[in-house]
Amino acid sequence: MNSDNLIKANNLLRKKLTSENQKYYEDLLTYIRGKSTFNREKDVEQLLLEILHDLIDAQNNGQNAEDYFGKNPQTLADEILQTLPKSFFETFKLACYILIGYVLLFATPNIVLPTSNLDFGKLIILGTISFVFSLVVLWLIGQETYQKTS
Repeated sequence: MNSDNLIKANNLLRKKLTSENQKYYEDLLTYIRGKSTFNREKDVEQLLLEILHDLIDAQNNGQNAEDYFGKNPQTLADEILQTLPKSFFETFKLACYILIGYVLLFATPNIVLPTSNLDFGKLIILGTISFVFSLVVLWLIGQETYQKTS
């Protein structure tokens, strides 16, 4: 099963949850997806689907999500994320997307105008900087996912 099918199955099964359990699970899902930038998407979605099946089984046995998993979904999500392996290929793929997007965005005017010079070294260096900046932004988004506002 690919990631898209896993997400669709997750969305369908989530409708079987009570409103209280659905809120808990969606908090857990948001936190895990927000913090799993460097993990394989398929691994994350399979894990989320397994958690959802466990929660549905617990709900059928009369337990709610807090009784089954604990009161704090953030703590559970942190423990789960520590068990997932980091994926170098996924990070590399993300880097390539960012780099190609950057080059296409900033090289197009130079390609269209025949009088302008195209400096590939500058594009690669700035693309690499934009990749690092993008990773920092994604990391910050993951860190801020569960921050409480006062």
